[in-house]
Amino acid sequence: MPINRLLAALLLPTVLLPLACKQSGKQGTWVTDDAGNRISLVLSTRQIAEAGITFMHAEKQSAERYIECSGFLGIPPGNVLQVSVPAGGILKSITVLPGNYVEAGTVIATLESIGYIKLQQEFLETKSQYEYFHEEYERQGELTIENASSVKKMQVAQRDYLAAEIRLGSLKAQLALLGIRADSIDVDNLSAEIDIKAPVNGTISEIYASPGIFMKPGDGLFEITGKSNLIITLTVPELYFPLLHKGQHTLFSLPYDSLSAYEARISRISGKIDPASHTFYAIAGITKVPGNLAPGLSVRARIMTGVDTLTVIPSEAVIHNQFGTHLYIRNNGVFTPVEVNIVQTDGENSLISGFPPAAENDSVVIKGSAFLDALFSE
Repeated sequence: MPINRLLAALLLPTVLLPLACKQSGKQGTWVTDDAGNRISLVLSTRQIAEAGITFMHAEKQSAERYIECSGFLGIPPGNVLQVSVPAGGILKSITVLPGNYVEAGTVIATLESIGYIKLQQEFLETKSQYEYFHEEYERQGELTIENASSVKKMQVAQRDYLAAEIRLGSLKAQLALLGIRADSIDVDNLSAEIDIKAPVNGTISEIYASPGIFMKPGDGLFEITGKSNLIITLTVPELYFPLLHKGQHTLFSLPYDSLSAYEARISRISGKIDPASHTFYAIAGITKVPGNLAPGLSVRARIMTGVDTLTVIPSEAVIHNQFGTHLYIRNNGVFTPVEVNIVQTDGENSLISGFPPAAENDSVVIKGSAFLDALFSE
């Protein structure tokens, strides 16, 4: 059956039928081309009824085009934070475990050192000196107005005052680095402990130390990874490279939960094709990160590339044989095979592409397709 002539045959009722050759038979009248190839079959109303042929008009449905690919969840480089100790001391306690989610400001460890007490002591002594030198400087300033010989004493008072101010400011900064508020320190409130707090929201992904060990300034204590900026690294076949662009909508699912889909959008596309695997990488940012995601998980993804208008027909109308995949169209009693492509099927219905525009208003044969196919195959 020459399917490549099918589209033209759809116009037979208005153009070709008067010009084509007709061959009558018990099973109807054949319409052929100049080479004698059968292109359409004309049946009477009685013949249609006897063969049990029924029809319906094709329905249209919009369907998204997409690319299927795989990948894994990851974290942008700037979203992994190393937490180090600000000063030397004994690691007294750790209040979290790997995998715990913490909010910024949460106490995650405690350090202990006699040096912390000495620093607070020095701060209180310097604060007292600062207050004394400040008062002395103001007093010498008043005396200088009345007695010019006191200028040298005023200069000494100014030097001592400014030096104390600098030391006080330095000690405040050191205390702040340890997480100690300077205005909370008094003689009865000195502590040998400091709290290490989470600087950001995130998950404790690594713990580098254990309680009881001495830690030097700058030693790593924790690694915290944030979830708010999880990304997906997708491996995409090279033939889809021209179809991808920034901002494309993407749906992905996890290997253990294929029914739940999460949204992401393409944020970056690699400009290099791997010559060995014939693939390239695309990065997608997750729109809303659920709580069950973790870096390293593999994913299956669909990248949306456009929208097609497809034709919905019952699956029983489609014929598969050595000539390909096709169905039959009726136009004023003239039956013509039309080649189609099956895009998706759920058993009862099929979505097809390649449906000729000229056939959109014609009737699709629902029952009796096998009967017509047997005649065309004789």
